[in-house]
Amino acid sequence: MNVTKGGSAFIPTLNGGDFPLRPLHPHKLNTDLHLGVPGSDEDILENLVQHGVFGSGMRQSLKAMKGFRNIVVHRYGAIDDALAFSILKEHIGDFALFRQEVERFLQSPEAQGSA
Repeated sequence: MNVTKGGSAFIPTLNGGDFPLRPLHPHKLNTDLHLGVPGSDEDILENLVQHGVFGSGMRQSLKAMKGFRNIVVHRYGAIDDALAFSILKEHIGDFALFRQEVERFLQSPEAQGSA
């Protein structure tokens, strides 16, 4: 896992930045869907939830991903490799769920009207 290349605020990059979710970054979605100019990262997630791009559960998962990324990248304290691996292994499915929720939205009539 490469968490520094690309500097993603929400999603760690895998395979040197070639992970298939990279084009679905929340900031890019907010911009491409013309959901307004956010004042913060939290505003981006709130905009996406309010417009039905994904649910509040996914917002919480993305916030947790961001927090985990910040701990790893900025080295806030000692990092227990076994614990970090366990967290990644337990939550790896969140990437697929994120993609599914965004794809569901992009195929919906709501998304077609905002394009």
